[in-house]
Amino acid sequence: MLAPALLLCGTFIFIPAALTIVGSFYTFGLTSQNWVWAGLDNYAEAALDPIFWVALRNNVIIVIGSIVLQVGIGTVLAAILDRGLPRGSTFFRTSSSCPWWVSAVAVRSSG
Repeated sequence: MLAPALLLCGTFIFIPAALTIVGSFYTFGLTSQNWVWAGLDNYAEAALDPIFWVALRNNVIIVIGSIVLQVGIGTVLAAILDRGLPRGSTFFRTSSSCPWWVSAVAVRSSG
């Protein structure tokens, strides 16, 4: 039962990640077949590039912001649905189940 999941994870996650890590130690062009060993030179060059640090900062902001917003909003909505608050709980229950019944209606009406 585990083999298909491991096969898919290996194909789409582990192998590309390993090739990315290995490829980061080489210098190569997208159209050339020649991989030249660069060692840690690519990392040293990236560390000296100010655009790299701006891009890294922007990615960290996006990742942290999206995690905080998704977990925060999800927790608040779950608390509202769980506690059965008198105001707004019907709206939140309806809006959370809306994707389920809209897709079912769309499938039935198109078939």
